[in-house]
Order: sequence, then structure tokens, then C-alpha cells
Amino acid sequence: MKSEKIKPSFDADRQILGKVYPLRTPFNVIIDSSERCNFRCSYCFRSSENRDVWGYAQDNELMPWEIFTRTVEQIKEFPDEVKQISLSHHGEPLCNPRLPHMAKYIKEQGIRSRISMHTNASLLNDEIVDMLAESEIDKIVVSLQGLSAGKYRETCKADVDFSALVRNLVRLYEKKVTTQLFVKVMDASLEDGEAQLFYDMFAPIADRVFIEKEVQIWKNLETKDGNMIYNKYGTDFPRQQCCPLIFHTIVVIPNGDVYPCTQILRKDKLGNVKEDTLKNFWRSSARMELLKRQCLLENPDICRDCFIGQNSIYAREDMIDEYREEILERLVRG
Repeated sequence: MKSEKIKPSFDADRQILGKVYPLRTPFNVIIDSSERCNFRCSYCFRSSENRDVWGYAQDNELMPWEIFTRTVEQIKEFPDEVKQISLSHHGEPLCNPRLPHMAKYIKEQGIRSRISMHTNASLLNDEIVDMLAESEIDKIVVSLQGLSAGKYRETCKADVDFSALVRNLVRLYEKKVTTQLFVKVMDASLEDGEAQLFYDMFAPIADRVFIEKEVQIWKNLETKDGNMIYNKYGTDFPRQQCCPLIFHTIVVIPNGDVYPCTQILRKDKLGNVKEDTLKNFWRSSARMELLKRQCLLENPDICRDCFIGQNSIYAREDMIDEYREEILERLVRG
């Protein structure tokens, strides 16, 4: 096993966000290619029979090509290059058969942003692997739910040929050119003694491998105590009050609606790409007011007990509580 491959999937070369917010161009645009998923994982909202917790995912939509291309055109209107375009959100992106074409299309438009996706990889086959390799998508993060078909049935209520999944990852690793392939698994998905097996199996066929810690995902984040918390990478840090993600990310869901963050139950959408542009939504008075409220800790109800503010902190540079007043001053100055 190559120990240098045991790394989290995020980029460790980070800016101090509190010194650069607010941004005139988002760091991350999420193009939600699929709100459909072939799994019903026990820890996910999709396992709940209460559809009220599904938010817009209950529509089970795939993004139409016309919405996708319109979104890509609008991304080009920002004054700076977007750092990352993610083609996955709450669903499984490979449920959308045009996903590889989406990645390739963005490249063909001359956009230099890093293109990424998170996938469970269960829908990979020879054809899809070849198309992904040809698209030269920059980063693919594979989330495993165990190391056996039995574990997948237990966790995901899905029949997965685990041997075929591994073979498809081998093929992808061998055929890719510029793509970085990261494979991760949650500690709770491993049986006793399987950590070493995971590394032995996947370090040779991935650019990075990592075992993440189990953390509360959707609401009411659990903490070690009232003041300290740990993220899925096992890093302890002080509980934060101000969410960094809402300052650098914008989300377009399959029907074209635009949201200021990834919270699936938000009702305060910014608009729709068929009616206005991402650039205008990014600098809109509604979004600016939301950012100011974050700095003042006068957050809307939807932000209370939300996991996103904590789980989007990967390193010290992401914490912005101590910069709230500076950011607010810059927001007020415009």
C-alpha cells in the first residue's frame, strides 16, 4: 500500500476565506445533474417515508440538456473563472445518462474550471467508464458503502455486484488520462479489521483513498461537547456559527431553480436560470441580505441546527467566525 495515497478528497492548498469574502465570482457552482438515486441508504433522507424531509429531491428529476447548457453559458458571464463546477448534488449523477457528455461539453466551451462529481459508482459499466475517461472530467470521488454485496444490501437496500464495481474502477483508473480518482468509505460501513483491506484493495487503483468518520449528515449535528466538533475527516475544531459555504457556492437544481446553498429544504430560492442569470442572482439584494444576516448571526430558521456550516469546514482556513465583522463591513461598502 502506498501511504502517500491516504489523503482526504479536498484540496489542502486553501485560502483564508475570511480575508477574501465576499466574492464577485463563486468558487463552486453545483450543476445538479440528478436528484434521482438508485440507493436508499439508511443514513440518507431518501430512506425516510416522510416526504416532507426530501425537499426538491422528491421530484426525482434529471437535469434537461437545455437547462444544463443555459447554466454553462451563464457561468461564462462571471468576471473571474469559477474554481469548480460540480455535476453532483444530493442524487446519483450517473442516473443521468448524459453525465459524461456534460463534462465533455463544459471542456469544449473553453471553461478552465475543475469539473468534479461524487458517485456511488454502482452504475459504471464499460461504456460509461470509456465515456468518462474520454470526457477528462477532473475529479471523480467514489463513495463506497462497504466492501461486500451483503453490506450494500444492509446499508443501501440495493443489490450491487461488488466485484463488478471494483473491476469498473480498475478499468477507469487504467483508462483515465487527466482525471483524479478518489475512493473513500465511511468508518461505520466497515466491519472490524476491514480498514487495512480497504486500503489494500483501493490504493493501487485510485489516486487517493481515505476512511471518513461518521458524522450526522442532515440535521441536529452531534458534537463531542458544547464547544468542540469534529468533521468527517476526523479534525477537531471549535463549533462555528457562521456558515462559509453560503459565501462561495451557488446551486442550480434540475428544473433550473437557483439556491444560495445546498440545504435541500430551503424555500428561499434566488430565481430560475430561465428567468435571469447566475451572475445577477449571485449579486442580488436577496443574496446580499442573506450574507449580512449570516455575519450578524441573524440566520433564518432553515439554518438552525443545519449540518452544512460544520461539515463544509475542512481546515482552519475555512473558519470565518472571527472575520464576521470584517466581511460585514465589506458587504456594506459593496
